[in-house]
Amino acid sequence: MQMPGEAQYYALALLDELFKGLPPCAMVGVLYDVNTSVENTSHNLLIQWGFLPEWSKQMIFRISVFHAFSHQWSCQLTFNPHLCDGFGLADGEGGECFWHSICNLIPGLHVSWACLCGHYIMQPLRPDTIPFYKFNQCLFVLNTDIQAKDVKSLANLGNWLLNNWTRVTRHLTGANAVLYKCPVDRIMLKSQWKLQRKQQHLPHPH
Repeated sequence: MQMPGEAQYYALALLDELFKGLPPCAMVGVLYDVNTSVENTSHNLLIQWGFLPEWSKQMIFRISVFHAFSHQWSCQLTFNPHLCDGFGLADGEGGECFWHSICNLIPGLHVSWACLCGHYIMQPLRPDTIPFYKFNQCLFVLNTDIQAKDVKSLANLGNWLLNNWTRVTRHLTGANAVLYKCPVDRIMLKSQWKLQRKQQHLPHPH
């Protein structure tokens, strides 16, 4: 929970709020940048410590795609969403796309930058570092911009669904074409895939 830089309690708070608006039978796939840490400690956090007890069995933890490729192959076999059932082509990078969409607000909100050891770091906007009225002004601008983007994205939802359906169909057609040309039947391929996953997770010999 208090791992340096992770602040996992924010993730748990968001999940708790999300499940309040979902039906009791809903299963949620959680794509998290440091998911191996979350998954490895999920038993402690969600069960032993009693966090989100009503939702703990309805969550599947995986790593967002761009972070998954920085992990070793045995880890990817378990946590890469593109190698797991149920995640499709989800990449887990929606948060980064959102931050990119509001990056144009940075100059207008007068975010201060400081140079440290040749690298630029952004000073966080906190009530104790800027005047209170300025903090509220920043919140107002952010809320207004986000609400406008929400309305725009909702109006474009049909195109978004169509584009993603087309992309999924194209990937499926390509994958089936490769499998059709493969001299090994699909049953054998599936069995070998299961064996590879099992072998990769065996303990290393001493």
